[in-house]
Parts: sequence; C-alpha cells; structure tokens
Amino acid sequence: MTINSEKVTEFLDRFQSDFQEFKQTRSMQNVLQMNDHITSSNAYHKLRADVPALPFFGDLFSKYVTVHFNPVLPHNEKEYLSMLNGLLLTYNFDQFYERLLRFGELFYREKEYVDASDIKQLAFLLPFDQMERHFNFEKRGTSLKTYKYFKNLQKTFTHSCKLYLIPYSSIRLSYKYFPNVLLRNYFRKLLDILFAVERKVIVFKGEVFDHLLSNMNLENSYRMEEKMFLLFEDEYTQYACKYSVWNIDFNGQNVKCIVAHSFDDSGVIGDLPERYAAEIVKNEFLR
Repeated sequence: MTINSEKVTEFLDRFQSDFQEFKQTRSMQNVLQMNDHITSSNAYHKLRADVPALPFFGDLFSKYVTVHFNPVLPHNEKEYLSMLNGLLLTYNFDQFYERLLRFGELFYREKEYVDASDIKQLAFLLPFDQMERHFNFEKRGTSLKTYKYFKNLQKTFTHSCKLYLIPYSSIRLSYKYFPNVLLRNYFRKLLDILFAVERKVIVFKGEVFDHLLSNMNLENSYRMEEKMFLLFEDEYTQYACKYSVWNIDFNGQNVKCIVAHSFDDSGVIGDLPERYAAEIVKNEFLR
C-alpha cells in the first residue's frame, strides 16, 4: 500500500494538538472560534467544545472510506460523554488514537449499546460486499437484521474508515450555517488525508460535498453524472434519492467517487440505506 507519510503526519499532528488541549482544559479554541462564524444562534447548531475532537472511526488506512460532515452526538449523550471523559482520564494520545483505529473491535461487542448512525452506516455498506467480499458480512434472519448484527458492526469499522470533514461534534448542524471559505479550508485538509492512502471506494455522504468539489477547481477532476431514482417504503410512501459520480484526480491517485446526497435524509432508515446503496453499486461498480 502506498502511503504519503507527510500528509498522515500532518493529520495526526492536528488531532494530537486538539487532544492535548482538550485533555488539559476540557475545551478547544478551534471550536470556540468556529462557533463565532456559524450564522445560526440555535445552540443545537453549534459545535461542542466539551467533546474531544473525533476526526475518524475505524481503519484510517482502509481502501474503503465514507466521508461525513461532522460527528453527531447520540441520543444517550450523557452516557456517551461519560465514556469519553473516562477514557481521557487514563488514555494518552497514542492510546486514544489506537482506540479509534480499533473502534469496531473494541466498541461493538455483544449486548453493548448500538448507535443508530452506525446501523445506518452498516446498512449502506452491505451492497458493497458484492464487489469482492471486502467486509465478509454475515447474513442474518428476519428476527435479527443483518444491518443490526453486532459482528457486522465490528466488521464495518475493521474494514473501512468513517472520516469527518469537521472533526468536532454537535447535536444537529447544517453546512449552510458555515462560511464557504472555512469549509473549503477544511475540505482541502480532508483531501490531503483522504488521498494520502491508496483508496478504492470513496463515498461522500451529503450534498455539501458536491458543492465543495464543484468549487475546489481540482485539476483533471470533474463531475461525471448525477442520477435520481425512487425508493418505495410501502405503497403510500416513496423517497426521491439522488447521487452524483465524480472522477477525482489528487495526489497521484485517480478515483471514481460517489456523493450520496440522500444518505442523511431523515426518512432513509431501516433497509432503505441498503437499497439506496444497492442502486449505486449496481449502476457504478458492477456494470
């Protein structure tokens, strides 16, 4: 595997700087300064300075990467923050970094709490196993859905990386509250770590990445096409799902990337993320 060690080091240096500041002060100046630029006054739309930076979960060096806007706090926020603060009392940076690398193995064990966003992530990735059995997911019966099985959740993060544009958490946040120049600066740093490692599948989750890619003017990179189709939940309910396909040439790599516009839509839950991804895999990777 080819790795740009300089870009990986820059990424880890930023992560370590945030980690050390938070461990010492239980806050981060980066977050406080970014909040000054967020145009919404709603506290739910602000970044949380009382949560450590979480730039990724899973195998940072995997060939399979999904890219999200920022970490969203789960419904069991108090227990979640208590767990993180407990780790920070005893972990140094190397130990905390190792825990994120081995997130699937260490967090997802039988009978432990299952995060709804990770269930959705697993459901979306299931069809990608058709390509080369990269994840080797285990099929389950109807009583225990394949996309809720804890061993498959382990494999999700053991064999892929969940990477964030903004590494700081919030309850609910939209890119529309951020100045474009700030997002572009973070996106350039994201591209550096994203293409510092040899990648095979890159899926950007959310329409914000279509806007960012369009405005970056990357040489020899271009949007190939945009597609829309309907997913039917039942005979009365349907969702218009959209994705776009990009050819990205960056840091010596040329990768076909997907922007999954509809992944974060509130109605795309249950088995719909799997069916959404199945259309993408069928149209873009299996033909």
